[in-house]
Amino acid sequence: MNLLDELVRQLKIDEGFQRKAFWDNKQYTNGYGTEAENSEEIIDQIIAEERLCVQAEKSINDVVRNFDFVLDQKIILALANMRFNLGLRGLLSFQKMIIALKKYDYTRAGFEAFKSKWYKQVGGREVIIFKDFIYKNLRRSERICLTIAKII
Repeated sequence: MNLLDELVRQLKIDEGFQRKAFWDNKQYTNGYGTEAENSEEIIDQIIAEERLCVQAEKSINDVVRNFDFVLDQKIILALANMRFNLGLRGLLSFQKMIIALKKYDYTRAGFEAFKSKWYKQVGGREVIIFKDFIYKNLRRSERICLTIAKII
C-alpha cells in the first residue's frame, strides 16, 4: 500500500472539494480541507490537489517520526488522517490513545479516539479508519457485543 496515495484518496472523500474559502473551526479552509491563503480565496482542483498532497505527506512524516513504535500501515494511515485534521499538537494530545498504542492495544487506542471531542466533531467518517485496527484485535464475542450496541 502506498500510504500517500491512500491518504490522499481518503481525504478527498472525507473533505470533499470546496473552491471558495470558508471558516472551518480554526481557520479559513478550501480545496480538500487545507488552509486557504485568505478568506476570499477561490482555487481550482489542480492547486487544491497540490496543497492536499503537501499536507498529506507532512501528516505521514509527522506520524512516522513521532510514532516510530507503530509499524502497521493501516494504523499509520489512521493516525495520519487524524494528524491532517488535528495538527501534530492535537494528535499528540491523545495521551491515553498513545499509551495504548505503545502497548499494542489497538482496541483500547481506537476506543480512546472514539471517546474524544474530535470524534464527535468529524462524525462517523473516522469509523472507517478505526474499524480495522479495533476489530482485528477483538474476539468474536466482543464483535457481536459491539454490533448489538450499534443496533440499540
